[in-house]
Amino acid sequence: MARYPTRFVPRYSMVTFSGLPYALTYERGKIQAGILRQSIAGCNSFDQVNLAAVEHNVLECLDALPVTRNAAHER
Repeated sequence: MARYPTRFVPRYSMVTFSGLPYALTYERGKIQAGILRQSIAGCNSFDQVNLAAVEHNVLECLDALPVTRNAAHER
């Protein structure tokens, strides 16, 4: 999620570039998948997604990850 690059981070990026423990990336991945599933439940198009609710869930459920040397180098 480009809007929150230190909160909603693809699991692949967390595992490959961040140096975070795999257990943490696995659990965060589950939380992020849950946010996505909840966000699109009952929606037939992107226009139906409640983006304010998505933003609230991201901020509520995901703490910002520390910027690691590898992640900072990627930018």
